[in-house]
Amino acid sequence: MNLRFLNNLLGHAIVPSPRDVDTVITTSTPPEPPNWDQSCNRAILSKDQFIKLRVEPFTPEYRTLADLIHSAPDLEVTGIQRVVNIHLWKKFLTARDELLSSKSDDVGLLRELGLSDSEIQHQSQSCANFNATSKGIPSYSDNVALLLHCTRRSVDTILSEGLDERLAKDTGLLGRGIYFSGKINLILWYRKYSRAPSFNQYKV
Repeated sequence: MNLRFLNNLLGHAIVPSPRDVDTVITTSTPPEPPNWDQSCNRAILSKDQFIKLRVEPFTPEYRTLADLIHSAPDLEVTGIQRVVNIHLWKKFLTARDELLSSKSDDVGLLRELGLSDSEIQHQSQSCANFNATSKGIPSYSDNVALLLHCTRRSVDTILSEGLDERLAKDTGLLGRGIYFSGKINLILWYRKYSRAPSFNQYKV
């Protein structure tokens, strides 16, 4: 059984696992994959909505994703591609900035995001009030993880437009929504549950 693993929808593979989130220092600019600027330039020159770039087997990016896939039996990684979609990447950055601006209490970070002194003061007070009533909840940080998604839709449609929760159907195991998992075995099980067509090659 063959598997072509498509990197996450934004082509962003260098992300912490959920258990490492507390050790990650949140900055105004998220970490980027190797040669990201060059990849973006190629995407701009192509004039396509997105491009797919081959990830070399000897790179840490490849090994991280291949190890994740190899945790499932009887699967072989035949290739890994980085997806570069400038529109979706900018959309992600905007959403991330909005979250940090409304949730973070890091004064230096808020200043880097362009907040005024009065806005920073207001945000700091809001966080202080929240922390006073929510003991034990850690400070806000990037909750970024490498997750998998199984679909019966056209992969190219998702890579072009992203995942839209408004298009989610009520046929999901837990109801309407978009499902993700960090475990390939769970993704393959869900594919069987959803009665997706049978293929010898998966795109996850």
